[in-house]
Amino acid sequence: MAAVSVSWTACYGNPVAVRWACREAALKALQRNPNAVLKLLDDIIDSSPPNLARGDAQMYRNAINFLFILCLEITTPVFKVTALASDSLQEEGLDYSTAYKMIDGVPYTTLFWIL
Repeated sequence: MAAVSVSWTACYGNPVAVRWACREAALKALQRNPNAVLKLLDDIIDSSPPNLARGDAQMYRNAINFLFILCLEITTPVFKVTALASDSLQEEGLDYSTAYKMIDGVPYTTLFWIL
């Protein structure tokens, strides 16, 4: 059996061009509009004829409880801070010194938002 060699670049492209996204905006939207989200899920669940997404909607609806809301309230400020760092770290021409300072400050800023 012959070994197959595939390079990273061939599969995924230039690794420097890869970008990631922080889902802070989605958390904030859910936090600001919980009634609209619940209504949407209920409408999907109650749709006639049944929607293909009905099972997923029911699962999400059942998952939204006190513990979920509590976790949302705790994690949203953390994601807010990390989103700022994420966006800044992905800027072109960022030098290592600035990146280090930015990452070094994230834990302290996160604690400030939580407390």
